[in-house]
Amino acid sequence: MSSLPETKTSTPYSYFNDPAYNTITYNRLVDAYCIMFGSLSAIGNFYIILLFSNFSKLRATQCNWFIVFLCVADMLIGLGTLVRPIWNMISMDNNIMEFNFYWCTLASASWICGYR
Repeated sequence: MSSLPETKTSTPYSYFNDPAYNTITYNRLVDAYCIMFGSLSAIGNFYIILLFSNFSKLRATQCNWFIVFLCVADMLIGLGTLVRPIWNMISMDNNIMEFNFYWCTLASASWICGYR
């Protein structure tokens, strides 16, 4: 009689299955962190772009142009990081489960521009 190989019934550890990280309190803390640092990033980089546009002496060197282009990219990431937790809170509080094309595009835009 052949015996079947022994199978393991336990699953390996996963962040997504850990109940400590799936609570509403943890999600709100992560959202508050993303809102705070996303707004700081967007405001700080917008300030550098504003300084660059107001003072013509800063536009004289190519290195400053490179820094401003980096600030534009970082400001877009900051705005995406700001929008995503706000969208997260709206969808969690209102139990939005169905997504049509418009809402799916709106939600995925924050995934493209932001990071979490």
